[in-house]
Amino acid sequence: MLKDENYIEKRILFCHIGQHKTGSTSIQNLLTKINLNQDIYILKKFLNTEKTEISHHCLAWYFYKDERCNHKRFKINILNLKKEILDKKKIFISSEDISLLLSNIEAKKNFENFFKDYEIVYISFIRNTTDKHISLVRELTSFKSLNKLYRKFLQLKYFYDLFNKGFIVSRHFKSKYKVKFYTNYKNYIRSLMKNSRGKFYFLSYNQTTDIIDEFYKMGFIDYQKNKNRLNFRKKNYKLHFYSFFKNKKYLSNKNNLKIHRIKKIVLK
Repeated sequence: MLKDENYIEKRILFCHIGQHKTGSTSIQNLLTKINLNQDIYILKKFLNTEKTEISHHCLAWYFYKDERCNHKRFKINILNLKKEILDKKKIFISSEDISLLLSNIEAKKNFENFFKDYEIVYISFIRNTTDKHISLVRELTSFKSLNKLYRKFLQLKYFYDLFNKGFIVSRHFKSKYKVKFYTNYKNYIRSLMKNSRGKFYFLSYNQTTDIIDEFYKMGFIDYQKNKNRLNFRKKNYKLHFYSFFKNKKYLSNKNNLKIHRIKKIVLK
């Protein structure tokens, strides 16, 4: 059967989107040392924000119009990006800041329209732990430009917002679209899925989760081809967070079933 000349072959975009404080940097460091399976392509041009890891933060910044996008180090040429992925059937992105992008409906629409020829698969780990509040607030108030008194004020303000609203809007980030750091997992899921055409896989993350092993199970990595490069991982990348999950009835759903479904998409 002949294809219509206007037919566009559906391709797949895999988006690993955090959450923040769920070991995303470990996956991004891993991606600098290994190759992904089959024809899965990691975005490269204009998108590496650090020399030591592969991450795509500035792609998120571009779509929610963060002022950091104007810095020459992070400048992204969207036309060149279109050329880069023109012949790619499966592409992979990793940035926890994409979860911020998806918290804003307008920025989400712009992002998904850019990848309109792609089926989008979002992969997010959820860390619904009490210590996440502390870790996130510390990160968002650690900027050297803040004086001690203002830092203390922000910490109190952020903790108040987290416990009463379930999210933070950072005063340090300046962007056209307002984006939110969620710690309430129900609000997080609801916000990301609202008006999105993507398929979401939310996986639980707690003190025993080895995020690198979870990533292997999804089928992105051929262990046999990369085993010589992966000898470092046992020592450096096993993560432990001495905390506990709330709402265990919801979050104790096994990751294995969701990982199996992701793997079927990866290998199809």
